[in-house]
Amino acid sequence: MTKNTQPILVCNPYKEKIMNVEPLFSFYNVIDASEAKEMIEESIRLLVLYTDDVPESDMKYTLSGLYQMRDLFKELDGCAIPVPKQTSK
Repeated sequence: MTKNTQPILVCNPYKEKIMNVEPLFSFYNVIDASEAKEMIEESIRLLVLYTDDVPESDMKYTLSGLYQMRDLFKELDGCAIPVPKQTSK
């Protein structure tokens, strides 16, 4: 987080901790969720095609993480609701 950004704090009910989600929004400012999902899917495809010397257990662990990230971005993209811009009075 840079000095000019404000933290966006939310309560994570799974970890029972307050977390800063500002980096997620900062990431979305550069790459949107559907683009991130496509990048992850392409990474999975390339990993499967060009990785021969990785033990199967390592490959399953890596692929599992990538599929979870892909699904995360798919869910985030699916529940985005536009907020109307406020007009000044």
